[in-house]
Amino acid sequence: MTTSGGGAGRGRSARRRGGSGSEPPPSGAGAKGMPPGRRPQRLDPSLLASSVIAIPLLEEIERNLAIADNLQPKDPSIGEQNRFAIVIDPRFPGGAEAALQDLREQLAGIVERAGPGAVATITSPSPLQRGEFLLAFAILEGGMADYILRMVQAERLPSVLDLSPRNYDVIIDVNLDFKSPAVADEANPVAAVDADSADPRGPARQRILDYVARAINALDVDEKDQGVDDQKTNLSKQYVFASLSGAVIKKLVEIDIEESQILDSQQTGKTQQPARSRSLGFRKAGSGRFTVIHHIWPDFAIHSCLTSSISTVKADAAQRAFCASGEGITWGVMDSGIHAEHPHFQKHQNIDPTSTYHQDFTGSPGGPQPLQDAYGHGTHVAGIIAGEQSLDFPGVTPEQLVAVGQELSTSGRSETRPYQLEQITSIAPQCKLVSLKVLDEFGMGKASNVIAAIAYVHSLNSNGRDLKIHGVNLSLGYSFDPKWFACGHSPLCVEVNRLVKSGVVVVVAAGNSGYGTITTKEGSSDACLDLTINDPGNAEHVITVGSTHRDMPHMYGVSFFSSKGPTGDGRFKPDLLAPGEKIISCAAPDSNLVADLSAGTSCAYIEQSGTSMAAPHVSGAIAAFLSIRREHIGEAERVKKIFMASAIDLGRCRYFQGAGLLDLMGAIQSV
Repeated sequence: MTTSGGGAGRGRSARRRGGSGSEPPPSGAGAKGMPPGRRPQRLDPSLLASSVIAIPLLEEIERNLAIADNLQPKDPSIGEQNRFAIVIDPRFPGGAEAALQDLREQLAGIVERAGPGAVATITSPSPLQRGEFLLAFAILEGGMADYILRMVQAERLPSVLDLSPRNYDVIIDVNLDFKSPAVADEANPVAAVDADSADPRGPARQRILDYVARAINALDVDEKDQGVDDQKTNLSKQYVFASLSGAVIKKLVEIDIEESQILDSQQTGKTQQPARSRSLGFRKAGSGRFTVIHHIWPDFAIHSCLTSSISTVKADAAQRAFCASGEGITWGVMDSGIHAEHPHFQKHQNIDPTSTYHQDFTGSPGGPQPLQDAYGHGTHVAGIIAGEQSLDFPGVTPEQLVAVGQELSTSGRSETRPYQLEQITSIAPQCKLVSLKVLDEFGMGKASNVIAAIAYVHSLNSNGRDLKIHGVNLSLGYSFDPKWFACGHSPLCVEVNRLVKSGVVVVVAAGNSGYGTITTKEGSSDACLDLTINDPGNAEHVITVGSTHRDMPHMYGVSFFSSKGPTGDGRFKPDLLAPGEKIISCAAPDSNLVADLSAGTSCAYIEQSGTSMAAPHVSGAIAAFLSIRREHIGEAERVKKIFMASAIDLGRCRYFQGAGLLDLMGAIQSV
C-alpha cells in the first residue's frame, strides 16, 4: 500500500494530516483537497438514513457541477461533448505557466501510450483565472478524461488538481426490500407467495439498468463516455457498477423516487406528493418499498498498500520439519497482475499461463492482461507467497539473482545498492498462484474491481461447495472515513466477510497510514496515529496484517508506518504482525515501481517496505499450513483463530501488534 498517514479526528483539538507533511491545497481544490470555505460541520445522523447518494459524494458532485455552472457564461462550450476544464495546481514549481507546460508534455506521452482514438488537445494558450480556479481548457477523447483522473489519483500528474465536468465511478446498492408490482398485489396471493421465495434483486437490478439509460437520455449526454460496467455488474447480484456524471447520478435518483411513487399509488390507490429535496438525493422515511436503489456509494480508489524474513515467521523450520511447502493449495492474488515469466515461479510451476482462472478486472485499454504487471506490485507480493530461486538450480545464472535495495548514505540521502543473492525462498514455495488483476499500471483501481473479483472467486468455488481457490491476498485498500458508512460495513468489507464465510481465507494489509502529523495548540509534531486501519482491513472476519521488522521484531516492534487500531467502532485490529520492512522479492521488468526504485540498475529482485509486504507472509504461511493440515481447508474462521492463538507476543499494545507476530511452527504444532 502507498497511503500516507491520516485518520479520523480526535477530541483533543488536533488536526491530522498525511505523513508527507504537505500543506493543504489551495481554495478550490477538487480531487486532491478540501473544498473552498469548507469547515467541519455537525453531522445529522438522520441524513445518513435518508440519503440515497452518500453525503460526501453528493457534496463533491455539487462542487464539481458548480465549477461548470460558473464557467458557462464566459465559456459556454464547457460541458459539451469532449470539452473539459482542467483545474491547474498553482503550487506547481515554477507557477501556473510551468504547470501548463508540464501538462502539455505529460498529455503527449499519455496519448502515445493510450493508442488509437485517444485525443488530448489543450486549447488554452495560457492558464485562465475563473473566479477562484486556475484552468486550462481541453478537448479529450478516447477515454483520456478517465486516464487523467487516474493519474491525478495516483499522484503522477502533479500539475493537475481536478477535471470538470467529470464522471464518478459509483457502486449502486440494490434495495433488498423492493417489491415488484406483482409481489405487492395483495389480490394475487399466489404471486405474493412466489415472490417471498424469489430473489428481489433481479427485478430491482433490471429497473436500475433501465433508469440509468433513461437518465442518460434525459440529459442528452454521450453514452460512450458513461454508463454501466456490464462485465463487473454481471458478476454481482447485489450491486450495479457504473461511471456516471454528477447530473446523471442526481437524475437517476429522481427517476427512482418518481417511479416508486407511481408504483405505490398503483397499489394503494393514493396519489403521492413529490418527495422533498429529491434533487438532493434524499427520500422520505418508509419510501423504500418500491425504490430499487438502496444507496449510491463512491467506487473508492484502492491502491497498493525476502531472504531473512522467512526465518522470522519460522517458515524455514516448518518446511524442514513438516514439509509445509504449500503443495496442493491455490492462492489468489488480487493486485496489479503477476509477471508469470519471472524465473522465481519456474521451478515449481507456480503459475499456469494457460489457466482460465487468471482474470483482469481493471478494464484497461489493450484488453485483459492478468499475467502482465506494468506497476510491479503484484509480482513482488506473489514472490513472497510462492516460488523459489537458487544458483544451484539447473540453468540459473547469477543475473537472475541480482537484487536492488536502498541504503542511506553518510550524507543521509537514499542510494540504490545492487547485490548478489545465492538463493531466495518464499513462505510456501510450491503453492499455486492465480492472478486476479484489480490494480492498473499506476497501482490504482476501484473497489468494484475487487468486489467483481470476489464474485468471480465465489463462482469458481461453487459458492463454497468446491474450493478451487483456498485463499486470497489483498495488499491494497483505502482510508476509512466514518462519514461514509459504519466501520467494517462498506460494500467491500461486506463482500470480503461473505467470502470468508464461504470458506476462503482472506488476508488483508492493514495499511501504511499509521504515521503522520498532529497539529495542536502547541504546534505540529510527527507521531504514530491510532484509528488508521484501512478498508477492507476493518472487516471483522478477514485477517488484517500489520508490519514489523524483517529479522529483529522483538527489538523494533511495530513498524512506524503500519496502520494501528482500534477500528472506528472499537474492535481490536490488526490481527497479526509479519515482516514488512525492506523485503526482497520479485521485480517485474519494465514496471513503474522497478523504474522508480532501481535507478536504472538491471535486477530480478527488489526491496520494498509496507504492510503490502507483510500480508503475503501470512498468506504464504496459511497456504503452507493448509498443505499439511488439510482438514482445515474451508474452515477460514477457525484458521484465523489458530494463527492468532499461536502468535508470538512482542509485548506491544494490542491495538498496535494485534495478537502478535506470525508463527507458522506454532500454528502447525497447536493442532
